[in-house]
Amino acid sequence: MEEEIKSLKQNNTWILTKKPENKKVIGCRWVLKKRGIPGVEQSRFKARLVAKGFLQVEGINYNLIFSPMVKHVSIWILLSLVVYQNLELEQMDVKTTFLHGTLKDRVLHRLTLFQEDYMQKVLTTFGMDQAKAMNTPLGSYFKLSSSKDSKEFDESFKEMVPYSRTIGSIMYAMIRTRPDLAYPVRVISRFMSKPKRDHWNVVKWVLRYIRGTKKLKLNYVRESSLKVRGFYDSDYAATLDKRRSATGYVFTVGENVAKYMALTKAIKEGIWLKGVMEELGCKQETIEVFCDSQSAINLSKNNMHHERAKHIDIRLNFVRDLLSKGIVKILKIHIEENLADVLTKTLSVNKFKRMLSLLRLTEE
Repeated sequence: MEEEIKSLKQNNTWILTKKPENKKVIGCRWVLKKRGIPGVEQSRFKARLVAKGFLQVEGINYNLIFSPMVKHVSIWILLSLVVYQNLELEQMDVKTTFLHGTLKDRVLHRLTLFQEDYMQKVLTTFGMDQAKAMNTPLGSYFKLSSSKDSKEFDESFKEMVPYSRTIGSIMYAMIRTRPDLAYPVRVISRFMSKPKRDHWNVVKWVLRYIRGTKKLKLNYVRESSLKVRGFYDSDYAATLDKRRSATGYVFTVGENVAKYMALTKAIKEGIWLKGVMEELGCKQETIEVFCDSQSAINLSKNNMHHERAKHIDIRLNFVRDLLSKGIVKILKIHIEENLADVLTKTLSVNKFKRMLSLLRLTEE
């Protein structure tokens, strides 16, 4: 709390003035939080002095508010740019970001991102640090479904296993440096409300995979250009319960991974990436999005292919408009070369390892 008050004073956050007549004064309050992932990271106590925004009225006290938050994709784009231009990268942190507190320490950052220490903490926390390692994040024979009635769901089992906490810990690594964990996290997250023993066994499988791959690093290499390229894939009716499709896309900037997560969404992401790169002074030509489904490519280009799919007319017209203007180009790619395949389905060991190499995830 003392640090917070000191920062507010140093940055001249407020100016003392007399209260205007007929004006409502908005008070303030302390928000106290304990940060860090329980059992994995050491807890940190934070204090923030905030205005009581719930007493404000839109149009009177404010018009537009937002919190400036960095997207991880922006960081990855910056790293690709640093490698391409052979720059030096300096990492810094500010305790009170929007107040620009004084930074005393200078920290250098290498362009190989890894979380080996964090992964080891996760494994130790959940008792999997001595478990047998696995080569793939999911077994091909897993057929998971949710609990359909009370007989299948055991409330005591949910309380007994740290299902949600384990997924949160895995997701933390996935978002930052491990795109190979995106598909298993998607699968096991569907059962967080009513996990069964089968679901927990799959979570433990994912942890065993992490044990065997905790040294994996996300590498950035220098390429001849900073071209934005996308890869899209979809697994039709993949879920057993609701028969929903699993979709995913990967974007690279100069062959370095910039975003991972269905064709329309992928194209929208590509346009956003193109805008960011051009704002940074890197001119982009037509965005290339690769897809291994010829029918999806035909549907996006030819009106005759969607007479029975009127519910997606608007999205297809959006894509066709971009295609006709030359902003986007959708190209066919062989299924063995599609980076997005790893985000939508369980792969064989050999293909999965190949995908890791294409994503530039290595132990070197």
